[in-house]
Amino acid sequence: MPQDIALPRSSLSGSTVLRTRKVSADRTLRWLLWACVFASLGLLVLYPLIWLIMGSFQTAMGEWTLGHYEEVFSSYYLNLLWDSLWFTFLATVVAMALGVPMAWAVARTDMPGKSLFRAASAVTFVLPPLFQAMAFVFIFQPNAGLLNLLFDDLFGVKPFDIFTFSGLVLVTALGAYPQSFLLVDSALRSMDPALEEAATTVGASRWRVLRSITLPLVLPSILTGMNLTAIHNLVVFGPPAVIGIPANIYVMATQIYVELSTFPPRLEFTAALSILFLGFAAILLTFQLFVLRRRSFSTIVGKGMRPREIPLGPWRWAAFALCGALVFTALLFPAAILVSISLSKVWTNWFQLDNFTIAHYVQVLFVHSRTLDSIANTLILALVTVASTLSAGLVIAYIIVKTRHRARQILNYLSFIPYSIPGAVFTVGVILAFIRPPFVLYGTLGILAACYFARFLPFAIQPLSAALRQIDNSLLEAGRVAGAGWWRTTRRITLPLLKFSVLSTVLLVFVACLREVVSAILLAAPNTETMMVSAFRLWEEGAVQETAALMVVLLVLVLVFFTVARSVIGNRLYD
Repeated sequence: MPQDIALPRSSLSGSTVLRTRKVSADRTLRWLLWACVFASLGLLVLYPLIWLIMGSFQTAMGEWTLGHYEEVFSSYYLNLLWDSLWFTFLATVVAMALGVPMAWAVARTDMPGKSLFRAASAVTFVLPPLFQAMAFVFIFQPNAGLLNLLFDDLFGVKPFDIFTFSGLVLVTALGAYPQSFLLVDSALRSMDPALEEAATTVGASRWRVLRSITLPLVLPSILTGMNLTAIHNLVVFGPPAVIGIPANIYVMATQIYVELSTFPPRLEFTAALSILFLGFAAILLTFQLFVLRRRSFSTIVGKGMRPREIPLGPWRWAAFALCGALVFTALLFPAAILVSISLSKVWTNWFQLDNFTIAHYVQVLFVHSRTLDSIANTLILALVTVASTLSAGLVIAYIIVKTRHRARQILNYLSFIPYSIPGAVFTVGVILAFIRPPFVLYGTLGILAACYFARFLPFAIQPLSAALRQIDNSLLEAGRVAGAGWWRTTRRITLPLLKFSVLSTVLLVFVACLREVVSAILLAAPNTETMMVSAFRLWEEGAVQETAALMVVLLVLVLVFFTVARSVIGNRLYD
């Protein structure tokens, strides 16, 4: 009988086979994550957007028409658009002028109280623009404002009037400056100071170093802050509603809300009106991409580094005073007003000791049962939105910045569109998309979560993209050369270097969910109200003190979240 022929051994060793399987699994995980992100954007962004565009060409009866666009391009709405853009420009300039210098002082100088200013600036963003504006109205309204009453008693004059265009711009900017501050501060703390130290060694002045090296290297974060601040100011609802409408100053945000508040609501016309905002947002994003594509901004190169603090000498206390004045005006002052009103029987008598009461807290926490449900709904929505936007934002930012995928710029534009549209208008698209089969979500928390994900996803993508541009590709290539796959390289190298940007993203998205008003009002059912919806209803009913009490409860919840986020996320996620 013929002898058995021995089969040759495979040229692949067991370790090589195992490594090949790991690479295959790693590639499968990466493509699975990318597929989930593309599907989520398609369903939650593109699908409502399609319904929004279709609605702009239809009448209430479903007939096709161009009549809405003829009205949109009439002289009244074109003037309204110009007023909105001018208001947006001025508020953005003021906010950037406040946030960027303060970020430099906190991140790069020996000014005292830097941790306090960081925490205070983060909390400032928590104050909903609607009720931050309300606090200033209580103080500076021309007749019954508290400071006007005080000046009238002392000097016989009432010098303050918040119901002006300048008052609207200043109040809006005070609520918007933390976006630029958080982003620029994060970039400055993460930046390698070697170039600055080299320039100083050869005799360059501090001003020249700042102008020629520091500012150009943090340009991605500055542009990101400018874009987000401009879009925020364009669509913000609170100050224009509380300050602008009584002064007969209308911008697009308040005009759209008026159109949607009529009976029957002009859903199709507001859809047409929103198209104007798409062009403005596209110009902003295109400008940012044009600037960033022309130069390299890699400033994190993998070696230990600690930016050297610039000694200010006696000017350190002047810087402290200026930053303290900003924090007091933007945060402490409005918060103190809200607290005092919530504890007052009559809010105009807040200096009298017998005027204090806790009855308003009892009302909102125990008597009004809907407020307890609204607190639970708010926390659920905020946590779900933070988890979903952070996960999707990391993947999208990585695709945009660190890959050559053909669809990366489409992802960038598509994810940025929902926030460029006024919240009320995009919410109309969400209603039209998810009020009918096959996705019937109206009246549930699911439709709120879907809308929040789409609207606040840019809060995650833009900061993370700016931070990823500062990470040199050599670090990621070194991980791959050492045998680490995509997921391990991301977990062990990329995420630790994104520590401050991830924390800033979590805070931004969380507080954005807490302070959202218009989308929540249009989407919430009686059993799905959020805290802001409940507060807005109380304000409409004239319950000023109860509204303030509910807002104080919200601030306490957010302060607790800040403490937990800094201890858990800051210490454990990147160990």
